[in-house]
Amino acid sequence: MPKSPYPTGARPVIFLAFAQDRQNGTRYLRNLPEESRQIQAALKSARWSGLCDIVPLANATRQEIFDIFQEYRDRIAIFHYGGHAGSFQILAESPGGSPQPVHAAGLAAFLAQQRGLQLVFLNGCSTEKQAQGLLEAGIPAVIVTSQDIDDAVAADFAARFHKGLASGACIGTAFSEAVADIQSAKGNNPRHLYKEKAAEKEGWPWVLYPEEGGAAWRWKLPTIDELTKPVPIPQLLPYLSDRSGQEAELRRALNDLQKEKPARPLVCFIHGNEDECHDMYLMRLHQITLPKLLGLNDEDGGVEKKVAEWPTSIRARQFIGDRVRGCLAKALLGNSEASPQEMQTAIKSTKKPIMIQTDMFTDNWEAFGPELMSAFLKFWNDFPDYSREQVLIFCISIGYQQSVGKGFWRRRSYKRLNKAIRHFLTQLDFNSFDKVQGIVLPELLSISQAEVFTWVHEHAQQFCQIDELFREIRALYEQGIKERLSMEYLAEELRTLLKEYQS
Repeated sequence: MPKSPYPTGARPVIFLAFAQDRQNGTRYLRNLPEESRQIQAALKSARWSGLCDIVPLANATRQEIFDIFQEYRDRIAIFHYGGHAGSFQILAESPGGSPQPVHAAGLAAFLAQQRGLQLVFLNGCSTEKQAQGLLEAGIPAVIVTSQDIDDAVAADFAARFHKGLASGACIGTAFSEAVADIQSAKGNNPRHLYKEKAAEKEGWPWVLYPEEGGAAWRWKLPTIDELTKPVPIPQLLPYLSDRSGQEAELRRALNDLQKEKPARPLVCFIHGNEDECHDMYLMRLHQITLPKLLGLNDEDGGVEKKVAEWPTSIRARQFIGDRVRGCLAKALLGNSEASPQEMQTAIKSTKKPIMIQTDMFTDNWEAFGPELMSAFLKFWNDFPDYSREQVLIFCISIGYQQSVGKGFWRRRSYKRLNKAIRHFLTQLDFNSFDKVQGIVLPELLSISQAEVFTWVHEHAQQFCQIDELFREIRALYEQGIKERLSMEYLAEELRTLLKEYQS
């Protein structure tokens, strides 16, 4: 077979696992080796074209199945299982050849961690009851069987399905073609497809979930052009190092928030030195963290983001409340004169979770900084009730300005003001507000080498050659005098390295 010119790491993997009962002769599936042979033959053209890699595993044990997934971390797009199964398990093999149960709940939990997985095809008897657990685990598409099927027919159906994928068909089309192929050979009466003990049952034996179709049905193997074209580096990728502490605290706060009926706003304070890239952290919050924590998918449309100006040019304390309301009204409705009732109506009419952000820096603190913080909390505490299910998160981002390049008195002033802001945040008492929840996230800190190495494994390896990336990151930390690097500096260096070592 000619060597593929395309990078191995970019090709999706189709994992074919087969298991027998080699101790009980009456349960030996004579056509299982034929199913494996036919599927590999069906996929041969796609493999030779460099569109995918095939990993077949005969006499599969549970340990070997899990080992393959970890060896091909996040590259396995399709997991095909052929062998004995049931409603609550598939039967792998023990080293001695006897059945080894792989329980459905544990399998689903393991497969949920495989980020590249697009389809699970359980081509064993009566696996339909496993579908819901797999879908709830986040598997986009699942093919299962409603009852016991003849293993020769199962082999023909699987081969035709994979032949369709190899020819460029999407999952939904390949499934329909396989159904039509079996119907053309066996007729429309599904009883001819079952084992004798299931022959009295009605209904087509294979089912593709989710039944409504959608994006999961449209997935297909990539084309040559898609594989050879460099994958664009996402804008946020260099900024995804760590921030796990912030995510953990936010998850806890959102869990508490969603218990509140009626729904109440969550006021979230984000703080850290200005060179920790607050703007990109807020983008990460909007595009990645909040959708994940709120359980949103692509069809939900994500989180609605609004930006409110930080109130400035306040002449006296008595105007603080009006300025806060005006800034929030303009963010929500584009009209600073809108009333809280009009803002409430706008929130009720929005079907998506809402995130409103505002930015404050050290320079803003002396101009009624503490009073404005309290005024925002009071505004949301007094805000009229809205939808029971709506999620509204108001983020106040506080950037501690640094003294680099400033005169002596400015450096001293920044140090004093930053200390005052940190003290204010530690003293905030959210229990004094009965209709609003609040949280101060852990401070955004600079990043350690170990945290960047974790970033490579979790986020960067699909975009670049990681051996060279590890070497360059190690050198980056060794050449400096600090054990941690600011996000601003680090992200710029990582962006350069990603481009240089892109696959």
